[in-house]
Amino acid sequence: MSPFSAEFVTVSPGRNIWVQYYSPEQPNGGTVFIFPPILDEYKRSLDFLVSLARELAKAGWKVIAMDYYGTGDSDGATHQFEPAERLEDAWALVRSQHALPGPVIALGLRFGADFAVLLNQLAPVFSALVLIEPLVEGKRFLMEQKLRRSAFRKIHQIARPSTESVIIQGQPYEDFPGFPLSEDALHFLEDMRIPPDRAWDEKINLLLLGIDLSGPQRSLRRL
Repeated sequence: MSPFSAEFVTVSPGRNIWVQYYSPEQPNGGTVFIFPPILDEYKRSLDFLVSLARELAKAGWKVIAMDYYGTGDSDGATHQFEPAERLEDAWALVRSQHALPGPVIALGLRFGADFAVLLNQLAPVFSALVLIEPLVEGKRFLMEQKLRRSAFRKIHQIARPSTESVIIQGQPYEDFPGFPLSEDALHFLEDMRIPPDRAWDEKINLLLLGIDLSGPQRSLRRL
């Protein structure tokens, strides 16, 4: 297998997600699944996650990264991003890899970190979780996104619309510029919280890192 490859993986009938594979030249037997952020944080984190995947592969890890359905290069429109269904997709992807040798680690950034915790609760197959700047509280994340939306309009002198909702196929979605979220998706995010009594166990490596996504180097700095 070449050091990098990518393909569409069918996780359920009619639902295909884009999956990238980074293969080590000297495998250590372990596998890392990478789960990305969402909304505008997804695009701003791409270079960082690619660099991270390459470094992990150099260290001997097989790396598998997915785009959620409705995001990135996966099938589906942006309004079809439904977090609960994406958990099912991720579990189907993990199962599709059959019996993986060695340790299997879930690594998530921002929303992807919380997503990894929820996935592990659904199917506890990971030997470790690596969480980079987890949201911890989805309600606070949505509030931050709304503030950023207001700031974006102010900077670009865009008048505030009479409603933050858009209608797609007869259903209301709250619009985060270019990323419409359904009521179900909003409720999922609002209720999402890593429970301290279940999350902070020996399996989790919580990384509190500052991530510079603005400069050309996309570097990490420890807080």
